Amino acid sequence: MRNIIGEICQTFEPDVFIDTVNDYACFYKFPEEANTTVKGVIEKYRMKRESEEARKRQQKEMQILQRKIKQEKAAQIRAEEEIKLATAKIEKQNYEMNELIRRQKMTIKEKIAEAKMLHKIESESCYNFAFAGHTKTGKSSLINSIRGIDDKESTAAKVGIVETTQIIQKYPYYVDKLKNIEVNFYDIPGSGTLSHHTSQYYQEKGLCAFDCLFILIQETFCEEEIKFAIEALKHNQKVAFIQSKCDILLTNRKKQKIITTIDQTAVDEFLEKLKENRISEIRKSNISQLHRIPCFYVSSFNLYNLKNGFELDPDVRYNENELLEFMASEIKFSRNTIL
Repeated sequence: MRNIIGEICQTFEPDVFIDTVNDYACFYKFPEEANTTVKGVIEKYRMKRESEEARKRQQKEMQILQRKIKQEKAAQIRAEEEIKLATAKIEKQNYEMNELIRRQKMTIKEKIAEAKMLHKIESESCYNFAFAGHTKTGKSSLINSIRGIDDKESTAAKVGIVETTQIIQKYPYYVDKLKNIEVNFYDIPGSGTLSHHTSQYYQEKGLCAFDCLFILIQETFCEEEIKFAIEALKHNQKVAFIQSKCDILLTNRKKQKIITTIDQTAVDEFLEKLKENRISEIRKSNISQLHRIPCFYVSSFNLYNLKNGFELDPDVRYNENELLEFMASEIKFSRNTIL
């Protein structure tokens, strides 16, 4: 009997042992029968334990198999995605290469005609200005200022802390004395971003379609602006540079204590330094035609106030009047329009 109980103790957990002993106690008066019963109970629980262990092993193996299948499926999906991306990249490269070859075979006239079709431009009855250049150079604010409307108006070009113009937008420009001709401003997304690369900016945006291209320059004159201007000259396009944040640049100089006050003398001296920088950078290109491209240094705030007859604060002027006169002159002489 002790041997049987000892076997039970070594084989089962305490709760199982108690149940087994209780079963055994029922047959205490019949040793042989009890002995047989206890052994039967032991065998019963042994088989149950083995069955449970087998079930757990099978469950674990199933989980391992499921994880493996899941991992293989994920790897297959990743491989398919990589193939798709690689295929798309190759197709894009092939398209760009074919497009480059096609454009190289085109004449300037054909390129301009294609760009006009892209923007749905009809040049006989309208004059079109495009405002392009590096991102965050104030293109949209400048367009609003020349049109004499506030940035918050519903018809205004969108402005913001981050680059807000993602597609080319068209805005009408009304001139009181203008007769029989429509004038449009085109706000071009800024270059130098992941969405709008500098290398093919002029070609991809179809900038040769516009009658006059305004290239907005950064704080200092950069290679980027020169490249755009060279492309414009190649396409016999009227082009001009604009720095639209002169007031902000001058205010920063005052904050840095480079100047003590902002008056017309300070403005004139500052503009002279900006012009010197532009001439110096253009000289490095060894392209003499670039020196003949006009450059206007303006304040968008001044333009807005001038267009609406408001007082200037501070009472200084940059090249706002010269810019407006240039635009009127281009419209007049290019379309033989009397203003």
